[in-house]
Amino acid sequence: MPVRRGHVAPKTTLIETIIRKFDTHNRSFLVANAQPESCHIIFCSDGFCKMTGFTRAEVMQRSACTDFLQGQMTSQIRAIY
Repeated sequence: MPVRRGHVAPKTTLIETIIRKFDTHNRSFLVANAQPESCHIIFCSDGFCKMTGFTRAEVMQRSACTDFLQGQMTSQIRAIY
């Protein structure tokens, strides 16, 4: 099953269309698997990596809840939402 570079899901038309449409516009985004048992990030744009300082390898397969973006300086109120 073919997998795109930096993309850990089987190639599908919908996912490929979303990535192709938004990745060319220097946008920062993630694509995640919506299945409740996994809900992992399956694609991370270059813009997201540049904006956050994380490498693609550090982001892929993490939870789509993105709690890994919250550090010690994050307000506890903002961390809840």
